[in-house]
Amino acid sequence: GLEIIDNATMTLEMLVIENIAYTVSHTAGLRCYDLSDISSISPLSNGLSIENAETIVKDGDLVYISDLFHGITVFDVKDPRGIKPVGKYSTASTHTYDVEVSGKYAYIGTEPEGLQIVDISSPPNFVKEGQYDGLTGIEEAVVSGDFAYLVADTGGFEIVDISVPQSPEPVYKYNKHSSPTDTTVQPYRISLYGNHAFLSG
Repeated sequence: GLEIIDNATMTLEMLVIENIAYTVSHTAGLRCYDLSDISSISPLSNGLSIENAETIVKDGDLVYISDLFHGITVFDVKDPRGIKPVGKYSTASTHTYDVEVSGKYAYIGTEPEGLQIVDISSPPNFVKEGQYDGLTGIEEAVVSGDFAYLVADTGGFEIVDISVPQSPEPVYKYNKHSSPTDTTVQPYRISLYGNHAFLSG
């Protein structure tokens, strides 16, 4: 069956890597749980405050969390029992929905500024390198190679060439609302498999 880790908070997203679960919620922020014994799941850390946590991604010893109203917050989780704050990056956007990390860059989905590309190679000195504002309200950004696959709350799906972070360029655009007869589901999430992108609403 489904093991309940914490029913006191509304968990928005969870990562499970090896024997550790990393969860984020609006009320409890970031928490870590030991899954080595699933019959007795125990917390490794108390909630670390993030007022409006949305999504979480882990890269090496760092986790990057998007905060709806404050950009992204970064923590060192090398020791889950002693999580340390690393730094913050403010997107200066009305909303920050998603963060994806690939190589030395974080790709941040925002409203209304679109996709922000930030150099994260020297934390806590995060530097904005580029921006793509052809699509706003980006709910999820998935990066593969030289391309970012974006879905937005406006019904849009776009593929953007990010090989030059300072000047990202769109290579494909689709908008559900461009055709009144389009009955497909408005996309909010995207997964890549092989040569295909799967959109879900």
